[in-house]
Amino acid sequence: MAGCKNCCGCDHSSKTARVPSLLDITVVEGIFRSAVSNMVDRERLVASGEMTDDAFEEAKAKLVRWLVAAFRGENPYYAADSEWHGNLMAEYLANEMDYHGHTDIQVLTLACERFANHTSELAHDIVSRGLTVDDPTAAHVVMNFCGAWAALFTGAPSGED
Repeated sequence: MAGCKNCCGCDHSSKTARVPSLLDITVVEGIFRSAVSNMVDRERLVASGEMTDDAFEEAKAKLVRWLVAAFRGENPYYAADSEWHGNLMAEYLANEMDYHGHTDIQVLTLACERFANHTSELAHDIVSRGLTVDDPTAAHVVMNFCGAWAALFTGAPSGED
C-alpha cells in the first residue's frame, strides 16, 4: 500500500532492493558469460577490421581492472563478502592456481588476467569457426567454461578430481 509506514503490521522486508552477491555462483557465471559474449563481439570486430588489436587488448585490460575491482568489493552493484573477498579468495586462488609468493591483489590480478586471456582464446576459437555464443556447440562450451571459472572464483567444488 502506498504510504504505508509499517503501521499495518505488514512485513515489507522482501521488497528491499538487494544487489547480487559475488558468493552466488550463478551471479559470477553470469558475469563471466557477459565477458565471453563481449569478447566474442570484439573478436568479430577485430576480424572484420573494425577494431584494432591494440583496442582489443585495451578492452581486455579494462575487463581485468573491472573484475579485480568487483572481486575486491569495490563495485556497488555487487555484494562482496568481507572475509572471502577480503583475503580468503586470494589465498584460495593462490593455492589453486599456484600463485604463491604474491600479495592478495597480485593473486587476484593474475587470476583475472588468466581468465581474460582464456576468454580471448575462446572468443577467437568461436569467431574463427564462424559460430556465435548462442550456437548450440559454442553455448555448451561457454557454459562449461564460465561454470568452471565461476566455481574457482567462488571457491565452489568444480566436480573435477
